[in-house]
Amino acid sequence: MVSDFFTSIAHASWIPAVMLVLAIISFAAVVVWVIRLDKRVVNEMARLPLDSADTANHEGDDRHV
Repeated sequence: MVSDFFTSIAHASWIPAVMLVLAIISFAAVVVWVIRLDKRVVNEMARLPLDSADTANHEGDDRHV
């Protein structure tokens, strides 16, 4: 269906190939970015939900704010 749409457009047979290349480049860029992330920053971001001031003030308390 999608390929029929693109082939019905005059001189647009290159569009699907370009879109595939752009998708692969985008995916590869995100993978490289994630691999190069600083591990300390990742660990800090992983702890963020647990670092709220409400949790620290009510430590040992069963109340939920």
